[in-house]
Amino acid sequence: MKLHRYILVVLDVFLVVLSFYLAHLLRFEWLIPPENLEKLVTLIPVIAGISAVTFVIVDLYNRLWEYASIQELVDIVKAVSISVGALVISVYFLDLVRLPRSTYIIAWLLGIFFIGSSRLWWRMVREYLMSRTSQSRVCVVGVSEDGVLAARLAKNEVVGFVDDDLRSQKTSIMGIPVLGTPSEIRQLINAYNIDEVIVAKAMKGQELRSLIQTCKESKVVVKLIKQGNGGMVPKLRPVDLEDLLGRPSVALDIESIAGYIANHTVMVTGAGGSIGSELCRQIGRYKPRKLVALDNSENSLFELELGLRTLLPALPLEAVLLDVKDYDRLHDCLQTHRPEVVFHAAAYKHVPMMERFPAQAWANNVVGTRNLIDCAQKSGVKTFILISTDKAVDPANAMGASKRLCELLVMQANSGSPGTYSAVRFGNVLGSRGSVIPIFQKQIDSGGPVTVTDPDMTRFFMTIPEAVQLVIQAGAMAKGGEIFVLDMGDPVNILELAEDLVRLSGLTPGKDIEIKITGSRPGEKIAEELFTPDEQLDTTSHGRIFIARNSSFNRFEVERICKEFFSECMDNPIIEHKARGDLIT
Repeated sequence: MKLHRYILVVLDVFLVVLSFYLAHLLRFEWLIPPENLEKLVTLIPVIAGISAVTFVIVDLYNRLWEYASIQELVDIVKAVSISVGALVISVYFLDLVRLPRSTYIIAWLLGIFFIGSSRLWWRMVREYLMSRTSQSRVCVVGVSEDGVLAARLAKNEVVGFVDDDLRSQKTSIMGIPVLGTPSEIRQLINAYNIDEVIVAKAMKGQELRSLIQTCKESKVVVKLIKQGNGGMVPKLRPVDLEDLLGRPSVALDIESIAGYIANHTVMVTGAGGSIGSELCRQIGRYKPRKLVALDNSENSLFELELGLRTLLPALPLEAVLLDVKDYDRLHDCLQTHRPEVVFHAAAYKHVPMMERFPAQAWANNVVGTRNLIDCAQKSGVKTFILISTDKAVDPANAMGASKRLCELLVMQANSGSPGTYSAVRFGNVLGSRGSVIPIFQKQIDSGGPVTVTDPDMTRFFMTIPEAVQLVIQAGAMAKGGEIFVLDMGDPVNILELAEDLVRLSGLTPGKDIEIKITGSRPGEKIAEELFTPDEQLDTTSHGRIFIARNSSFNRFEVERICKEFFSECMDNPIIEHKARGDLIT
């Protein structure tokens, strides 16, 4: 424990001992007989020892006094009750000197009162000092438990709450009034000289953007609550891009996930990538028998292995440096490890790059997937999940066409295999390697300009952990032949996204950082889709996962896409070794 926590333990123990002394004074009407005082003095070391151990075990010191709450009062009652109860048991079963029975009850009440009062006193002193020294005035968005927490976390004077709930209007929380609704924030900022706004409620992306923009124009700081982990005290943090997306948290069926991962051998291809590495981290928490992490990048695989062995030291991990285009080594790998579950995330993904090198898109994405499917069938894989993309929908580029072929190959494999073969299709993920967000951030850090290809361009976004959680959940739901489509929410305008990133950096778009329109690149769509007009989305037991119906293996579509590839790559030796007939058997 830190020094201040040792001080708290000593203080609380002193208050308990004091409670027993005062209990004797009350019991004997302020004149304690010498023999009773002697008994009490004899028991003081026992009282102190039991109290100290109990208070530490109950974890009474995991929160700071300034955040004292009803929950802490409950913990105080529990800790004092256990302490006094343990003392009574010790006295009677160890045949120690006995105190009058009424003193235990009186001491229990006094102990709760004194320890609880010490927390309240500290809060009152802190709030008084803050009111004398405060330089900023704070408004909290959200009348809730999080709102109350935010008010306590605030380092400055909280002048009021705002909330959409009309029932909360013209009321007060902790003596702090509810001033109005978030839509009135501009007027409230001016009326109450607000310097800081703390958001303590879930807000849609557009709502949060509007609030931030209003506060930015008024030179008001916006913060959110960062929830504590492992019992740590929550803290306030700046707004980040994930907050602006307004993505809800993912609910998972832990039992179904554990059913096909726990105590099973799981393989992840492309394990060193953004999606693959997160898959490894999350899968590792479900205690597989063995995790086989496969990647063709030495550095990525090294970093993944180092991170996993630090994060999950008990995880049986096999890191394999291997290219999915190498059929023979891939076959040997699956025969050796015999994975029961395979998540196939290995792929080239950059649209402009694959337009320049379509043969590589064919070789890595299509041939690599075909190799893996064949090896998986021969080694008896039970569940095979392909990570697909929205660019596979009505593909307009080599990368999208290659991923559409991969989807169709999975559909074909499912019809001729005892295992379950399915695909999961989703859009862009925040912060993945080479994605637009890191590029924008680097451009901002270097002083701009931030380059946007088209002002009307939109993309679907979700966070990496969110996407991976839903992929794993879809794997538990797979019966074979499905193309699962993840709920990506509303598409995000890329120009607005760039402007948001500039603002989050504390700068003004067009003034501090130039936004430059460069024109669409080869193969780029203005807007992506998650399913074709021929596909319809069926619901599943999970509200964020759908199935694209009528998305089955189509020989004619395979032939058409193959012809397009071969017309662009006819003279490229990379694909000459793989006959078209081998692909569409």
